[in-house]
Amino acid sequence: MTDTHSQAYILTLSCPDQRGIVHAVSAFLLDRGGNIEEAAQYNDPDTGLFFMRVQFQAPPQLADATTLGSLFEHTRQQFGMDVHFHAVSQRPRVLLMVSQHGHCLNDLLFRWKSKQLDVDIPAIVSNHAVYADLAASYGIPFHHLPLAGGSSADTKRAQEQQIEALIEANKQSLDAAPAAADIEPFADTIGIDDFAKLDLRVATVLDCKLVDGSDKLLQFTVDLGSETRNIFSGIRKAYADPASLIGRKVIVVANLAPRKMRFGVSQGMILCASGVDDGSGLFLLDSDDGAMLGMRVS
Repeated sequence: MTDTHSQAYILTLSCPDQRGIVHAVSAFLLDRGGNIEEAAQYNDPDTGLFFMRVQFQAPPQLADATTLGSLFEHTRQQFGMDVHFHAVSQRPRVLLMVSQHGHCLNDLLFRWKSKQLDVDIPAIVSNHAVYADLAASYGIPFHHLPLAGGSSADTKRAQEQQIEALIEANKQSLDAAPAAADIEPFADTIGIDDFAKLDLRVATVLDCKLVDGSDKLLQFTVDLGSETRNIFSGIRKAYADPASLIGRKVIVVANLAPRKMRFGVSQGMILCASGVDDGSGLFLLDSDDGAMLGMRVS
C-alpha cells in the first residue's frame, strides 16, 4: 500500500496581489497529477500582497520538494512569488520567543504537549525571566536574553546575534530526513551484566555557568537526591545561556570515576544526544515528569 502521508506537501506563497494566481497554482497541480486536499488564501489591502497555502498529494514521481520547486519556477517568476514547498512528513522545529504576555505561549505549549501541534520545540527565548518555570515544567530549555528599555542599537544587535546563535545550534534540516550515513553506527554488543555496571540517575540542575578559559565547557552543580555533584560538560555551543538550564532534570552517569581537570574535578557525566558531526547539534536528555531525584534509570 502506498504511504500517502509521505507524498503530502504544503505549498505556501506570497506575492503582489493580481489576477490569475489561484488558477495558475491549481492548473500547475492538476497538470502534474496532484490532488488538492486543503486550500486557503487571502489578500492584504494594506500591503497589496496575496497569501496562499495549499496542501496536496503529489504523484510518486514528483514526491520531492526540490523537484516540485524546480517545476514551479516558471510560475514563481511569472507572479513574483516567495514560495516554499514543505513535506508534511517532515516535523518542523520551532523556536518560541515570548515577552511578558504568556497567553500565546501557554496555548502553544498545551497544544504541543497534547499532540495537537505536530512540531518539535527545542527552546524558548525571552527578554524576561517570567516564564522560566513554565518552560521548565514542560522540560524545554529556557534562554533569558535580557534587554533593558532604551538599549542602544549595538546592544539590540548583540541580542539578535545571541538568538541567531541559538537558532544555528538547534537547527535541523526540514527538507530531508537524516540519511543512514549521518547516523552513528551501533556500538559493539554488550551483555546485561555490562549494562548493569552503569548507574544512571535522575538529577536536577541547581546551577550552571560558563567556565573561564574554556569555549566548550559548562560547569553544572546537580542534585542527585542524596548528594550534590560538580560536573563539567562540553555542551557550551548548544546552550548559549547556561542559566536557562537551572531547574531542568537531567540524566547523570553517577558511578563514573571522578576526573581531575585544570578547571576542577568532574564527578560524573550528563547524558546528551548528538549526531556523527558537530553540525548535528547536542541535546540534553531528561526524564518524564513523574521521575524523582535519585531514581535509577534502567
